Amino acid sequence: MAILVILISGLFHPFHVSVTTIHYKADQKVVQVEQSIFLDDLEEALRTFSGNKKLNITEDDPAVINEWVKKYLYDKFQIIVNGQALALTFVGNEIELDDNVMWCYWEAEKVKKFDAFRVMNVLLIETFNDQENIIHFKSAEGTQSERAGLGNEWVQFGE
Repeated sequence: MAILVILISGLFHPFHVSVTTIHYKADQKVVQVEQSIFLDDLEEALRTFSGNKKLNITEDDPAVINEWVKKYLYDKFQIIVNGQALALTFVGNEIELDDNVMWCYWEAEKVKKFDAFRVMNVLLIETFNDQENIIHFKSAEGTQSERAGLGNEWVQFGE
């Protein structure tokens, strides 16, 4: 019986993860970023970040939520190319209620070819110490993946 209780409680233990995919289109000199973040986790982080303990992603004014999401992500996510922060433009977000996910989109134009870059991804780690942020980098050469989290806030792609 004790083993059954342990197994069942393990199934319901929260898992905190976000997934970021960075697409580099060298022929267009564009970097596009997609981020998938669980709504309830993001909402909890935004409540602390904004100071509004009643913030509700799905019920509050979408323009206000969009601004808080943008500010939060600018604070918690960065790409460094050739020693300089990439000038990412927040394109917007969309909510998938069925999957309990918010998709956030970024873009940077006029990005010269690079061999290596660094990514800081500290999304939600101030809220959840077990937060894992999976980062995929896709280019014409293929796909690479890394994992960022508490104690490993920066990851590098390339040499």
